[in-house]
Amino acid sequence: MEKCLISVNRFTESSQTYFLTHLHTDHTQGLTLKWGKCPLFCSKLTAKLLPFKFPDFNLSLLRVVDLHIWHSFSLISLTTRSQITTHVMALDAHHCLGMVIKVIDIIASHPEHDIVIGIDTSGKEELLIHISHMLNIKIWVWPKRLQTMHLLGFHDTFTTKTSLTRVRAVPRYSFSIETLEGFNTMRPTIGIMPSSLSWVLKPV
Repeated sequence: MEKCLISVNRFTESSQTYFLTHLHTDHTQGLTLKWGKCPLFCSKLTAKLLPFKFPDFNLSLLRVVDLHIWHSFSLISLTTRSQITTHVMALDAHHCLGMVIKVIDIIASHPEHDIVIGIDTSGKEELLIHISHMLNIKIWVWPKRLQTMHLLGFHDTFTTKTSLTRVRAVPRYSFSIETLEGFNTMRPTIGIMPSSLSWVLKPV
């Protein structure tokens, strides 16, 4: 396909239409509150959360793409100036679920430990809900993340009161070896980073 027709998670480039796969910060570079170039295609869930992250975004530019069905739209070739019909199907990437049962076993087999799980500002909701249901336990999240959970319809699973649970989902940027060492000076704590990215100790 020609350049400058479609951009996916790239909002600094000049294109005729744009796709946003999800709202992690590294995928929204260039998408500002006043961004208004042309239609922005995204999933129904992303469209629901986007105004929370970008309060002044022009919602008339959003085009919701339903999952698992073909969508067609027209673009104009920059070389021939003729119309091009493009077909797109959106699929649920699940963004690194898959290790749920591993995670459940770790938490259940360490009943005297606090559990700290590093997550982003969106994503991993299914993992946290599964942990909560399987272990019959609430999960702590920070206040802004709780607002997101409520927007998604999860009202009974999460809390901001640390006294109600031993499982905490913390911002991934605050998750580090030093943080875990600090937690362990107060209570035995296990850290879980549900990510496909490498996370290794620095050599001594």
